[in-house]
Amino acid sequence: MNQALQDLGEYVAAAQGDAVLEFEVAYDQLNITARAESIFKLLTFLRDDQHTRFKQLMDVTAVDFPDRDPRFEVVYNLLSLTLNERIRVKIGIEDDAPVQSVVGVYSSAIWFEREVWDMPVGALIGLVLLVELVLVGGAWTLSPEVGGLAEAPIPPLSEMSNTEAIGNVIYTRYIYLFQAAGVILLIAMIGAIVLTLRQREGVKKQSISRQIARTREESVEIKNVPSGSGV
Repeated sequence: MNQALQDLGEYVAAAQGDAVLEFEVAYDQLNITARAESIFKLLTFLRDDQHTRFKQLMDVTAVDFPDRDPRFEVVYNLLSLTLNERIRVKIGIEDDAPVQSVVGVYSSAIWFEREVWDMPVGALIGLVLLVELVLVGGAWTLSPEVGGLAEAPIPPLSEMSNTEAIGNVIYTRYIYLFQAAGVILLIAMIGAIVLTLRQREGVKKQSISRQIARTREESVEIKNVPSGSGV
């Protein structure tokens, strides 16, 4: 057993109390099982505490255990460059239970949370997307101060970490600019799809349905080619 990870697990459990249900060290990695309602608080602690400093969220995924209660687990994989260690934080949820977003702790979580949209956290991600669409739709008339956001300087590293600065830029100061860029990209993608699907004379396109429906007689043709001549 890795004693350093065991000590780290005991330290986190003692510091967070009821937020940590249990922990174990398996395959040289610390696994922490936490209460779902305490995940935001726990991840904030793991990110900011001087003895942990898990500054990077590497992945968020979900696991289905059909024969277990609770059935689903949401898994957060964290990396600490300071400790050169990875840990796995897990929370158990029911199939209809919402999960608190951790974008406020790790700004990169928004991409990972979208990737598990088909799991129970899908309700949360759908709400996030709905809010984004409402913001875009309601931001066509911008207030005068929005134009000055791009002129505001980024604080020095001594005042704000890189993660906080990126989150502040993307989700606070420049949110309308990023949403506008997203709308432009969406329109460009739709236009590219339309251009790809248009019909043009003299251009052959692949037909998946015809390929699947063809018979062996249509697929293979046997030719008797005399020696010395071409097909």
